[in-house]
Amino acid sequence: MFGLFETWQRVLRDIKLNLPATLVFALFFRVLGFLVFAPLVTYGLSNLIHSTGDLAITNADIAAFVLSPTGIAFAGLSIILVLVGFFAEQGGYMMVIAAGRAGEKVRVVQVFCKVIARLPQLLAVAAAQTVIMLVCLLPFGAIAAGVYWALLSTHDINWYLNERPPEFI
Repeated sequence: MFGLFETWQRVLRDIKLNLPATLVFALFFRVLGFLVFAPLVTYGLSNLIHSTGDLAITNADIAAFVLSPTGIAFAGLSIILVLVGFFAEQGGYMMVIAAGRAGEKVRVVQVFCKVIARLPQLLAVAAAQTVIMLVCLLPFGAIAAGVYWALLSTHDINWYLNERPPEFI
């Protein structure tokens, strides 16, 4: 059994052979993430602001959006896309490490093509994981909503922040 230090030495040795491919792959995923998520976040925020008809949004507007069918769909899709990106990136790194362990050089294009070929499976895993996480969080959300409606629904959040009544604490 390897100790932690020996494990890190082996991992670094495996990465060393394909370090350029690892760095290019990492840069590629950062750029791809920016190109996918920046427009998605901009679209979501633009819709949120547009839905209020105001130039700025309040906490109540954010809560109303998040709890709306559009907000729930947006949040679910965002979580799924983040997980797919994470799984694809980690899978690519594993391919680079495995090639290094086998003593093979790897090209980023090969890794990218293999990751793209697995996107349907990654999407299915990410969607299933998102549903499972949301189902697990549902009871906690229901408790939080019950506490909010029972104790905090009579005033604006800023009033509670300024006054700090016992029910807020």
